[in-house]
Amino acid sequence: MSAAPERRLPIFFPYLFSDTSEIRLRLPPGRTLARVPSDRKSEGPGLLSTTSYELLRDAEGETMVVKRDLTISRREIPPADYPALRDFFSALAREDAGAVTLAAGT
Repeated sequence: MSAAPERRLPIFFPYLFSDTSEIRLRLPPGRTLARVPSDRKSEGPGLLSTTSYELLRDAEGETMVVKRDLTISRREIPPADYPALRDFFSALAREDAGAVTLAAGT
């Protein structure tokens, strides 16, 4: 997305879709999360994103699982909705760049 505050032409997505991604991050031995992040939901013009976080434990240690569902339900986003669309993608980028704090394991 451009940093420009406005657009003159609409944005077109080639097709409607829903996508799920899952990332698994193995924590260092002897470490755990100080706090599991809260689940998040973001909405934009014709867009919806939900992100969930889970901490799994097994014999080898702990794994943080981040699962995101992204749905695009409108193919054309008019120029008037561009600021909201830009805000939506900026919020996802900030979410992806967020940090977690590791603590000594139990």
